[in-house]
Amino acid sequence: MNREEALKDFNEKVVNKIINEYKLRFEENLKQYKDMLCKILIDSIVNLNKKVCNVRNYKKDYLLNVLQYELLRTNVLDDSYIIWLHGYNRSWYLDEDSVYEEINLKFLFEPFIELKQVLIKKKKVYLGKVNNYDIQNIVFNIVKEYYYSIENIAREYMYDLDDNEKIKNVFLDEYYLIKWSEYREESKTIFAMDYRKKETKDLIEFTKNPYIYPIFTKSILNECELKNQDLLYANFKESKLTEINIIECSVPRGKFNNTEFVKCTIKNSIMTGSIFKNTSLNTINFSNSDLRACNFNYSDCIEVTFNNCNLEDVSFYKSSLYRINFINCNLKSVNFIDAKFHKISFEGSDLKEALFNEEVIPFIHITPEQLQDINIWGELK
Repeated sequence: MNREEALKDFNEKVVNKIINEYKLRFEENLKQYKDMLCKILIDSIVNLNKKVCNVRNYKKDYLLNVLQYELLRTNVLDDSYIIWLHGYNRSWYLDEDSVYEEINLKFLFEPFIELKQVLIKKKKVYLGKVNNYDIQNIVFNIVKEYYYSIENIAREYMYDLDDNEKIKNVFLDEYYLIKWSEYREESKTIFAMDYRKKETKDLIEFTKNPYIYPIFTKSILNECELKNQDLLYANFKESKLTEINIIECSVPRGKFNNTEFVKCTIKNSIMTGSIFKNTSLNTINFSNSDLRACNFNYSDCIEVTFNNCNLEDVSFYKSSLYRINFINCNLKSVNFIDAKFHKISFEGSDLKEALFNEEVIPFIHITPEQLQDINIWGELK
């Protein structure tokens, strides 16, 4: 058996037979320590900022433009499992003043430390044809695969990072990215923020050349149609949208906090989990759209029509609803607690377990059948 044959045999008869046990243990660690991991990632940004302050002592305009969590091969090989949060300015890898914060993730990757020791023992029967370097490569490739699996958890947790009070004082550029990568290798963006004001022409350009993380915060946008667009991680917070039509688009978990909508149409679109908190909606038409689990809390709605929409688990807590039509909608488990109603219609809509304050029931003009389906807040208390 030559070296190539020995390595193939080792992978098939040794590695493949035991690897699942260690992968499963890592997954259990990740599940158990998920909250702790997320806290560590955010705290690392705060700690990195202390080093940025030192740079700003001699480079006063230094700002973080790229924050990159980096897996270092050397720190896997020595079993320390220390990754870096590396901070760069707009020069990125050419930044001569880049700063980094060390993050110890050994508590997650301990199963792979044990795996390496087991493989080192089992390679002995191959009489040197499988060596320690081979073991290092096997383990590192497995670790790299599972390191990148953390990316999704980090992306999910950092979904609303721009609202996190902990990073309020971090010296961030007006446009910045947070990335997940192996050191100096391919990186994946897990969060993006852009505080630069945009114009309608920028939105039109996006429709022609779409990109991930479309951010149009604090912007005034007029008369534009978004059709058949993937608006994943879209952010329109604190903007004014006038005659902006969203047609056949996918906008899951869109951010529309403190946004003003005027004369807009949203049709045949998926907007599940989107946030419309503290938003003003004036003369808006939602039709044939999936709005499940959206947050309209504290919103001010005037002349809004929801036609054949799925609004299950939506919340209108403490919202003002004036001349609102819910026509043939799924309103199961919708929260209307402390909402103010004036001239509202629930024609043909399913209100099963929708939640209302007791005192508004006489004024919302629901049918006897709908009345049987709703939950009354006064009774629940």
